[in-house]
Amino acid sequence: MAKIFKPLLIINLAIVLLMFFSTPSRAENEIIIEKPSSLQIGMTLYRFDYKEDLTLPDKSTEYGWMPGVYLDYTYKKKSTIYAKVFLSYAANEITYDGSNSADEPVKFDEQKAQMFKFETNVGYPISIGKHFMLIPYLGYGFQYWERGENQYLVEFDTITIKEIYKWHYIPVGVRADFNITNRLNISASAAANFMFYGEMTAYYSYIGDSDTDFKLGNRIGAYAEIPITYKFTNEFGIVLTPWYEYGAFGRSDWEYIGGGDFAFEPASRTHKYGANIGLLMSF
Repeated sequence: MAKIFKPLLIINLAIVLLMFFSTPSRAENEIIIEKPSSLQIGMTLYRFDYKEDLTLPDKSTEYGWMPGVYLDYTYKKKSTIYAKVFLSYAANEITYDGSNSADEPVKFDEQKAQMFKFETNVGYPISIGKHFMLIPYLGYGFQYWERGENQYLVEFDTITIKEIYKWHYIPVGVRADFNITNRLNISASAAANFMFYGEMTAYYSYIGDSDTDFKLGNRIGAYAEIPITYKFTNEFGIVLTPWYEYGAFGRSDWEYIGGGDFAFEPASRTHKYGANIGLLMSF
């Protein structure tokens, strides 16, 4: 029930916010002055789908809904500079579908997961007409994913243990902004994420071996979003952002984990898709 309740709670809160602000306090044709700085604070909800590039019974998958929070600061001034800083954190219990040390199927819905994302972008806004702006940008990103550390792993005799993934990337993308009215703006952004220095730490000490770091192979990911912004006043508004992200890791080398054993981290791929909804403050 908890997994169903959390997504529904976020969706209901979004509906309440939209209903509350459905009648603007000013005339629709009043000029809204665009301010260069904006801060978003809100909630995120996305579907997480992870798959290892292995054959059965060795491969494992993890999937489920991840509720969380996010913070977004953006500075945008025509023909001057575009800068953005984004942070998000999400956590939940999701579904693990894999096998144990005897190659027997194992599946349960209490796999703990935590995810953190930081990204910053810098670009140059190019005005194309009165209502349209094109912004090429690049930046730096870092992501963190913690999985495992669950009592059910012991119960089902699986060798999956706590693992922490960390990776860096360089986003190279373009954003298009279109002011439909003086209150309503729709944007679209797409980027390629060039991963570097990916690492996974496996805590094999839990089963008597040594904690081991695995260097992950670099792969190119992708990200796309469509922010929809409605401003109630010069200072306040609401933003709904549907988005999609693709990520992948290349296979690591074999590493010694102690006790005469060796292991490697398989190649994998991840799909995330969901939406952010937040309050916008301009200044």
